[in-house]
Amino acid sequence: MSSSEEFALYYESGSTPCMSMMLALEEKGISYTKTEVDTDKEKDAAMLEEVGDRDEPPLLLHGENVLFDEVVPACLYLEKISDKNRLIPEGAVGRAHVIQRMLQAQKLGIGDTSIDEQWDMDEEANEDELEAIEDPDEFDEQEEKYDKMDLVKEIEIWEGYLKEYGKGSYIAGPEFTAADCLFIPVLIYLVTNQLDLTKKYPMLQEYYTRVMERPAVKEVQQYHQMDAEGIFKNMPEEGVLDTLGSKVKGLFGKLVKKKKSK
Repeated sequence: MSSSEEFALYYESGSTPCMSMMLALEEKGISYTKTEVDTDKEKDAAMLEEVGDRDEPPLLLHGENVLFDEVVPACLYLEKISDKNRLIPEGAVGRAHVIQRMLQAQKLGIGDTSIDEQWDMDEEANEDELEAIEDPDEFDEQEEKYDKMDLVKEIEIWEGYLKEYGKGSYIAGPEFTAADCLFIPVLIYLVTNQLDLTKKYPMLQEYYTRVMERPAVKEVQQYHQMDAEGIFKNMPEEGVLDTLGSKVKGLFGKLVKKKKSK
């Protein structure tokens, strides 16, 4: 397939995976066409099915070929066919490190995450307590509490990555990479919904302020309007993320519950 063939991106406004794929295209300087879809509209859903046999965006086409509805393989493909503005290092170690960060960012807050060890360590104790609760509302409240406690620890891990690399760095090191393309839309989502980075996360605050000035980020934001529900405002110290499930939409695909103990 020729790299000169036209790219076409089908996207939905406010979707973090759509933002990530668009951001990767913009950062690479690759020419492409944009088609906005609304999956709540039957005609748009039917169009996605017809064009790419998919029921939700993002959908990236190259020429007549349907390529990707997942961000990570799309980024790997773009790097393979274009040497412009490399977003993934060519060296084996650097490449593996960036891809690892990409996968972590893609799954931020939706089940198996960068803190798998924490899930494994806490889950059995948490489930013992939850099984003793008979009231459904109390069960949901306690389950949400444990989710908050785990997820705030995860955000602290991302804060730690930036501390390790130093001020002015990026999610996978000193250079902007595809990992940032996946992480930035999630961070925008959190801040849009009033997560205050200034209180506990100075490195993430500095990172956010800096990346929001990137021309590619500014360009992408013109096409995306996120719902600002304030669901991360005034969160308790033990948890930053609130009301997982039906209220939270857009964190890289459909939200999933924590994995069950075997």
